[in-house]
Amino acid sequence: MPKGISALEIIFAMFILIVVAFVVIRLFTGVVSPSTLPNIQDFKDTYNYQREKQKCENLCNRFIESNCQDYSAAASYCLQKVAVSIDGNSVTGEKGHYGMVANLPYCEDGLYCFHVSDCVCGSIKLDAKNCLTYLDTYYREVAGFDEDTTKRLICSDTGVKYGSCCPQPTTCNPKQWSIKPKGFDESTYPDIDATHWWVNAGYKRYCTGGGGALSLDCTGGSGTITCNWDNCEITSGEGILTVDTKTHIVNTVRGSYTFSGLSPGVYKAVLSCDNGVEIRGNIIVG
Repeated sequence: MPKGISALEIIFAMFILIVVAFVVIRLFTGVVSPSTLPNIQDFKDTYNYQREKQKCENLCNRFIESNCQDYSAAASYCLQKVAVSIDGNSVTGEKGHYGMVANLPYCEDGLYCFHVSDCVCGSIKLDAKNCLTYLDTYYREVAGFDEDTTKRLICSDTGVKYGSCCPQPTTCNPKQWSIKPKGFDESTYPDIDATHWWVNAGYKRYCTGGGGALSLDCTGGSGTITCNWDNCEITSGEGILTVDTKTHIVNTVRGSYTFSGLSPGVYKAVLSCDNGVEIRGNIIVG
Protein backbone atom coordinates (compact mmCIF):
# COMPACT_ATOMS: atom_id res chain seq x y z
CA MET A 1 0.00 0.00 0.00
CA PRO A 2 1.45 3.43 -0.95
CA LYS A 3 2.84 5.43 1.95
CA GLY A 4 0.78 8.47 0.94
CA ILE A 5 -2.47 6.62 1.50
CA SER A 6 -1.36 5.36 4.92
CA ALA A 7 -0.49 8.92 5.97
CA LEU A 8 -3.89 10.18 4.84
CA GLU A 9 -5.59 7.38 6.75
CA ILE A 10 -3.68 8.31 9.89
CA ILE A 11 -4.60 11.98 9.52
CA PHE A 12 -8.26 11.08 8.91
CA ALA A 13 -8.31 8.78 11.95
CA MET A 14 -6.82 11.54 14.14
CA PHE A 15 -9.44 13.97 12.85
CA ILE A 16 -12.22 11.54 13.77
CA LEU A 17 -10.76 11.11 17.27
CA ILE A 18 -10.61 14.89 17.76
CA VAL A 19 -14.25 15.26 16.68
CA VAL A 20 -15.37 12.46 19.01
CA ALA A 21 -13.41 13.97 21.91
CA PHE A 22 -14.99 17.37 21.26
CA VAL A 23 -18.49 15.87 21.24
CA VAL A 24 -17.84 14.04 24.52
CA ILE A 25 -16.52 17.22 26.16
CA ARG A 26 -19.58 19.18 25.02
CA LEU A 27 -21.84 16.42 26.32
CA PHE A 28 -20.36 16.54 29.80
CA THR A 29 -20.19 20.32 30.01
CA GLY A 30 -23.66 20.90 28.57
CA VAL A 31 -25.65 18.35 30.58
CA VAL A 32 -25.16 18.19 34.32
CA SER A 33 -26.79 15.78 36.70
CA PRO A 34 -29.17 17.54 39.09
CA SER A 35 -27.44 15.83 41.99
CA THR A 36 -24.20 17.69 41.17
CA LEU A 37 -25.72 21.16 40.76
CA PRO A 38 -24.51 23.84 43.17
CA ASN A 39 -27.04 25.11 45.66
CA ILE A 40 -26.81 28.79 44.67
CA GLN A 41 -27.73 31.04 47.57
CA ASP A 42 -26.36 34.31 46.17
CA PHE A 43 -25.34 35.71 42.80
CA LYS A 44 -21.81 35.82 44.22
CA ASP A 45 -21.77 32.04 43.87
CA THR A 46 -22.57 32.05 40.15
CA TYR A 47 -20.07 31.14 37.44
CA ASN A 48 -18.25 34.16 35.93
CA TYR A 49 -19.51 36.46 38.69
CA GLN A 50 -16.25 38.27 39.44
CA ARG A 51 -15.55 39.25 35.84
CA GLU A 52 -19.09 40.57 35.30
CA LYS A 53 -19.14 42.36 38.66
CA GLN A 54 -15.97 44.23 37.72
CA LYS A 55 -17.54 45.34 34.44
CA CYS A 56 -20.56 46.65 36.34
CA GLU A 57 -18.44 48.44 38.92
CA ASN A 58 -16.60 50.28 36.14
CA LEU A 59 -19.93 51.51 34.77
CA CYS A 60 -21.13 52.46 38.25
CA ASN A 61 -17.98 54.50 38.90
CA ARG A 62 -18.86 56.77 35.97
CA PHE A 63 -22.17 57.54 37.67
CA ILE A 64 -20.55 58.10 41.07
CA GLU A 65 -17.86 60.40 39.61
CA SER A 66 -20.63 62.63 38.24
CA ASN A 67 -22.09 63.09 41.75
CA CYS A 68 -25.15 61.10 40.65
CA GLN A 69 -25.95 63.63 37.90
CA ASP A 70 -24.93 61.74 34.73
CA TYR A 71 -28.13 60.09 33.49
CA SER A 72 -26.26 58.63 30.53
CA ALA A 73 -23.90 56.80 32.89
CA ALA A 74 -26.86 55.58 34.94
CA ALA A 75 -28.58 54.32 31.79
CA SER A 76 -25.43 52.47 30.69
CA TYR A 77 -25.27 50.70 34.05
CA CYS A 78 -28.97 49.87 34.13
CA LEU A 79 -29.04 48.46 30.58
CA GLN A 80 -25.89 46.35 30.92
CA LYS A 81 -26.63 42.63 30.92
CA VAL A 82 -24.32 40.22 32.73
CA ALA A 83 -23.14 36.85 31.43
CA VAL A 84 -23.23 34.43 34.34
CA SER A 85 -24.30 30.81 34.61
CA ILE A 86 -27.03 29.96 37.11
CA ASP A 87 -27.93 26.48 35.90
CA GLY A 88 -24.67 24.74 36.75
CA ASN A 89 -23.23 24.03 33.30
CA SER A 90 -20.71 26.93 33.23
CA VAL A 91 -22.14 28.25 29.96
CA THR A 92 -23.17 31.87 30.45
CA GLY A 93 -26.24 33.80 29.34
CA GLU A 94 -27.99 30.91 27.60
CA LYS A 95 -31.39 31.61 26.10
CA GLY A 96 -34.11 29.27 27.29
CA HIS A 97 -32.22 28.34 30.48
CA TYR A 98 -33.20 29.23 34.00
CA GLY A 99 -31.84 28.68 37.47
CA MET A 100 -32.67 29.28 41.10
CA VAL A 101 -30.77 31.87 43.13
CA ALA A 102 -31.71 32.20 46.81
CA ASN A 103 -34.71 29.96 45.99
CA LEU A 104 -36.03 32.36 43.34
CA PRO A 105 -36.15 31.59 39.60
CA TYR A 106 -34.36 33.73 37.02
CA CYS A 107 -33.87 33.50 33.27
CA GLU A 108 -30.16 33.20 32.57
CA ASP A 109 -30.31 35.67 29.67
CA GLY A 110 -32.31 38.23 31.67
CA LEU A 111 -29.79 39.29 34.30
CA TYR A 112 -28.39 42.81 34.66
CA CYS A 113 -25.75 44.69 36.60
CA PHE A 114 -28.25 45.54 39.34
CA HIS A 115 -28.61 41.80 40.01
CA VAL A 116 -24.93 41.18 40.74
CA SER A 117 -23.62 44.58 41.88
CA ASP A 118 -24.75 47.35 44.24
CA CYS A 119 -24.30 50.77 42.64
CA VAL A 120 -24.75 53.33 45.43
CA CYS A 121 -24.19 57.05 44.98
CA GLY A 122 -25.05 59.05 48.09
CA SER A 123 -28.63 58.12 49.00
CA ILE A 124 -29.31 56.71 45.52
CA LYS A 125 -29.07 53.01 44.73
CA LEU A 126 -29.40 51.93 41.11
CA ASP A 127 -31.52 48.86 41.75
CA ALA A 128 -34.08 47.58 39.24
CA LYS A 129 -36.79 49.96 40.47
CA ASN A 130 -34.67 53.11 40.48
CA CYS A 131 -33.21 52.15 37.11
CA LEU A 132 -36.70 52.44 35.64
CA THR A 133 -36.87 56.03 36.90
CA TYR A 134 -33.43 56.93 35.58
CA LEU A 135 -34.02 55.29 32.20
CA ASP A 136 -37.34 57.09 31.78
CA THR A 137 -35.72 60.41 32.69
CA TYR A 138 -32.72 59.81 30.44
CA TYR A 139 -34.76 59.03 27.33
CA ARG A 140 -37.34 61.78 27.90
CA GLU A 141 -35.39 64.61 29.48
CA VAL A 142 -31.85 64.07 28.16
CA ALA A 143 -32.32 62.30 24.82
CA GLY A 144 -35.55 64.20 24.10
CA PHE A 145 -37.79 61.29 23.08
CA ASP A 146 -41.55 61.39 23.55
CA GLU A 147 -43.37 59.17 26.02
CA ASP A 148 -44.30 56.42 23.53
CA THR A 149 -40.77 56.14 22.12
CA THR A 150 -39.31 56.10 25.62
CA LYS A 151 -41.59 53.27 26.65
CA ARG A 152 -40.70 51.25 23.56
CA LEU A 153 -36.98 51.69 24.23
CA ILE A 154 -37.22 50.58 27.86
CA CYS A 155 -39.59 47.69 27.19
CA SER A 156 -37.87 46.32 24.07
CA ASP A 157 -35.54 43.32 23.99
CA THR A 158 -32.60 45.74 24.16
CA GLY A 159 -34.12 47.48 27.17
CA VAL A 160 -34.83 45.76 30.48
CA LYS A 161 -36.52 42.36 30.09
CA TYR A 162 -36.68 39.29 32.32
CA GLY A 163 -35.26 36.97 29.66
CA SER A 164 -36.43 34.23 27.33
CA CYS A 165 -36.73 31.19 29.57
CA CYS A 166 -40.08 29.66 30.45
CA PRO A 167 -41.07 32.20 33.14
CA GLN A 168 -42.95 29.75 35.37
CA PRO A 169 -40.93 26.62 36.25
CA THR A 170 -43.99 24.84 37.62
CA THR A 171 -45.69 24.89 34.21
CA CYS A 172 -42.63 24.22 32.03
CA ASN A 173 -42.29 21.00 30.12
CA PRO A 174 -39.46 19.15 31.93
CA LYS A 175 -38.12 18.02 28.55
CA GLN A 176 -37.19 21.63 27.81
CA TRP A 177 -34.50 21.56 30.47
CA SER A 178 -31.37 19.45 30.43
CA ILE A 179 -30.82 20.25 34.11
CA LYS A 180 -32.92 21.32 37.06
CA PRO A 181 -31.83 23.25 40.15
CA LYS A 182 -30.87 21.14 43.13
CA GLY A 183 -33.82 20.56 45.42
CA PHE A 184 -36.35 21.90 42.92
CA ASP A 185 -39.77 20.30 43.36
CA GLU A 186 -42.45 21.32 40.87
CA SER A 187 -45.25 20.01 43.08
CA THR A 188 -44.40 22.18 46.10
CA TYR A 189 -42.83 25.27 44.51
CA PRO A 190 -44.85 28.46 45.27
CA ASP A 191 -46.51 30.53 42.56
CA ILE A 192 -43.44 32.65 41.79
CA ASP A 193 -42.05 32.97 38.30
CA ALA A 194 -38.92 34.35 36.66
CA THR A 195 -40.59 37.72 36.07
CA HIS A 196 -40.88 38.47 39.81
CA TRP A 197 -38.14 41.13 39.94
CA TRP A 198 -39.36 42.76 36.71
CA VAL A 199 -42.92 42.95 38.02
CA ASN A 200 -41.97 44.14 41.52
CA ALA A 201 -39.78 46.93 40.12
CA GLY A 202 -42.73 48.30 38.12
CA TYR A 203 -41.70 47.32 34.59
CA LYS A 204 -44.81 45.25 33.90
CA ARG A 205 -47.13 48.13 34.79
CA TYR A 206 -44.94 50.59 32.92
CA CYS A 207 -44.73 48.46 29.78
CA THR A 208 -48.29 47.14 29.62
CA GLY A 209 -50.13 50.17 30.99
CA GLY A 210 -52.16 48.04 33.39
CA GLY A 211 -53.93 49.48 36.43
CA GLY A 212 -55.12 53.01 37.03
CA ALA A 213 -53.56 56.04 35.41
CA LEU A 214 -50.73 57.36 37.57
CA SER A 215 -50.79 61.16 37.77
CA LEU A 216 -48.55 63.86 39.25
CA ASP A 217 -49.07 67.63 39.35
CA CYS A 218 -46.60 70.04 40.93
CA THR A 219 -46.59 73.81 41.38
CA GLY A 220 -43.75 76.05 42.50
CA GLY A 221 -43.91 78.85 45.04
CA SER A 222 -41.54 80.96 47.08
CA GLY A 223 -38.90 78.40 48.06
CA THR A 224 -41.44 75.58 47.84
CA ILE A 225 -42.85 72.97 45.49
CA THR A 226 -46.19 71.30 46.22
CA CYS A 227 -46.93 68.01 44.48
CA ASN A 228 -50.24 66.15 44.28
CA TRP A 229 -50.42 62.55 43.11
CA ASP A 230 -53.12 59.98 42.38
CA ASN A 231 -53.28 56.23 41.56
CA CYS A 232 -49.82 55.49 42.97
CA GLU A 233 -49.82 51.72 43.52
CA ILE A 234 -47.45 50.66 46.29
CA THR A 235 -48.28 47.00 46.82
CA SER A 236 -44.63 45.86 46.79
CA GLY A 237 -43.31 48.42 49.26
CA GLU A 238 -43.29 52.20 49.00
CA GLY A 239 -43.27 54.91 46.36
CA ILE A 240 -40.72 57.72 46.13
CA LEU A 241 -41.29 61.37 45.23
CA THR A 242 -38.08 63.24 44.43
CA VAL A 243 -37.33 66.91 43.82
CA ASP A 244 -33.65 67.70 43.26
CA THR A 245 -31.86 65.92 46.15
CA LYS A 246 -34.91 65.90 48.41
CA THR A 247 -37.07 62.78 48.67
CA HIS A 248 -40.42 61.96 50.21
CA ILE A 249 -41.66 58.43 50.89
CA VAL A 250 -45.09 57.86 49.36
CA ASN A 251 -47.24 55.25 51.12
CA THR A 252 -50.72 56.31 50.00
CA VAL A 253 -52.49 55.89 46.67
CA ARG A 254 -53.21 59.62 46.52
CA GLY A 255 -51.87 62.53 48.50
CA SER A 256 -49.99 65.81 48.60
CA TYR A 257 -46.59 66.94 49.85
CA THR A 258 -44.73 70.25 49.95
CA PHE A 259 -40.96 70.50 49.60
CA SER A 260 -39.56 73.58 51.32
CA GLY A 261 -36.23 75.34 51.63
CA LEU A 262 -35.60 75.35 47.88
CA SER A 263 -33.41 77.94 46.20
CA PRO A 264 -34.84 79.93 43.28
CA GLY A 265 -34.59 78.04 40.01
CA VAL A 266 -36.21 75.50 37.72
CA TYR A 267 -36.85 72.02 39.13
CA LYS A 268 -38.09 68.60 38.11
CA ALA A 269 -40.21 66.21 40.18
CA VAL A 270 -40.13 62.42 39.77
CA LEU A 271 -42.74 60.07 41.24
CA SER A 272 -41.86 56.35 41.19
CA CYS A 273 -44.61 53.82 42.04
CA ASP A 274 -45.21 50.14 41.31
CA ASN A 275 -47.40 51.04 38.34
CA GLY A 276 -44.94 53.37 36.67
CA VAL A 277 -43.02 56.63 36.77
CA GLU A 278 -44.30 60.18 36.32
CA ILE A 279 -42.05 63.18 35.71
CA ARG A 280 -42.93 66.86 35.86
CA GLY A 281 -40.35 69.37 34.68
CA ASN A 282 -40.05 73.15 34.40
CA ILE A 283 -41.30 73.78 37.94
CA ILE A 284 -40.30 77.36 38.74
CA VAL A 285 -39.39 78.29 42.31
CA GLY A 286 -39.10 81.96 43.20
